[in-house]
Amino acid sequence: MTRKFQVLVSSLAVVLIIAVISSFMPASSSYAYPGGYANGKTEILENTWNSGEIDSTTLITDNDETTFYLLPPGKVLTIDLGEIFELNTVRLKAEITNLRLNVYNADKGSSGGGNMTTYTEAPDGTSRTFVAYNVRYISLLKKSSVATKIYELDVINTENPVPTATASPTVEPSATPDPTAEPTVEPTAEPTTEPSSTPEPTIEPTPTAAPSPTPEQPTVDRAILVVTMTTGLEKEFDLSMDEVNSFLNWYDNASGASRYGIDKHDNNKGPFTNRKDYVIFDRILTFSVDEY
Repeated sequence: MTRKFQVLVSSLAVVLIIAVISSFMPASSSYAYPGGYANGKTEILENTWNSGEIDSTTLITDNDETTFYLLPPGKVLTIDLGEIFELNTVRLKAEITNLRLNVYNADKGSSGGGNMTTYTEAPDGTSRTFVAYNVRYISLLKKSSVATKIYELDVINTENPVPTATASPTVEPSATPDPTAEPTVEPTAEPTTEPSSTPEPTIEPTPTAAPSPTPEQPTVDRAILVVTMTTGLEKEFDLSMDEVNSFLNWYDNASGASRYGIDKHDNNKGPFTNRKDYVIFDRILTFSVDEY
């Protein structure tokens, strides 16, 4: 057998081995993106979009197609991508095609969406075109009346994926040599002269005068009396409750042109020693009493 023939046989054997290994490898799935925007994010279950969390999970962004979350009928799964993105691709693996993916901006206003009918059968995790701009939140809505298994969901812009972090090499610090200890010179102690103590003067405390107790002011219940006349004019008086009760007693027993004088006290007193405002019974439309 010539050497050239041996090389050819070896090459064919390598190709055959690679083909056999590839046949046992799983097909690309929804977690094949190294920079998927939803990868590892938490999903929030809500009754409707932005209505409040009733459950949470990470089973559909955990990079494991053997796990799933059972989406109840009529509910939505919402994912916060954490920042604004432009999308051009979606990958979804689920039981049914009767699903819709809606997208929202940072202010939670709608930025569009689309039905997952681009998957002719149950979404199998392969990529489909899905174009959307100014996207912060994605929300998966189930449009059937039965619970549905959702295995994986991710979105990305294939022209601008999130870069995968590369570990920086660890720099081992070089050992620092110990410094050579220098001998410490002990200083010669000098005798300390003790100063003679000076007696401190005794300070006589100054007596503090006790404050005179402040007499408590008697609490007097007062009220604002507002009298509305038949002309629409309102008269307002700041009175003690005794004065208010006196007015009420008069009003209950008055009639016709009977009048009542209400003391205005210090209100706009001016140079007068006393001022009263007289009201006529049959000119009073209504009145109110507000105690304080």
